[in-house]
Amino acid sequence: SIGEWAFTSCFSLTSITLPDRITSIERLTFAYSGLTTMIIPDRVTSIGEYAFRGCYLLTSVTISDNVKSIDEYAFYECGSLKSITIGNSVSLIENHAFNGCGALTECYCYAINPPAIYDDVFTAKSATLYVPIGCGSAYKSSAWKYYFEKIVEMEE
Repeated sequence: SIGEWAFTSCFSLTSITLPDRITSIERLTFAYSGLTTMIIPDRVTSIGEYAFRGCYLLTSVTISDNVKSIDEYAFYECGSLKSITIGNSVSLIENHAFNGCGALTECYCYAINPPAIYDDVFTAKSATLYVPIGCGSAYKSSAWKYYFEKIVEMEE
């Protein structure tokens, strides 16, 4: 794992390629850094609380298929975040994980079953949520409907 606070407030850090051996991103690892995009490697299974908090320049994040949970406030106040891709194994997204991401326009969630989400997970209700074909009704009848006015099934 990458330790807590490892790159916190590293404003000049605009990109990073994480090694494949990383299995978790701990709390506050990249908080307030200058990252502009982030691709979470395949072996990572969890993203800690506040891990990317306040990464104001972050515009897109791709969360791999092996991530199981996204802790509270993980991407809190990433005000430039426009696009989120959530892998198919995420089963839990905790409080405020993407709150304060007012620029969000699209979220692709590949989980067949809607991940459990807690309070105020998302801010930008006008963003579009894209889900797997055949899963639209499950998302529309889950808590996800409170955060996304538009829930659309992805085309193959």
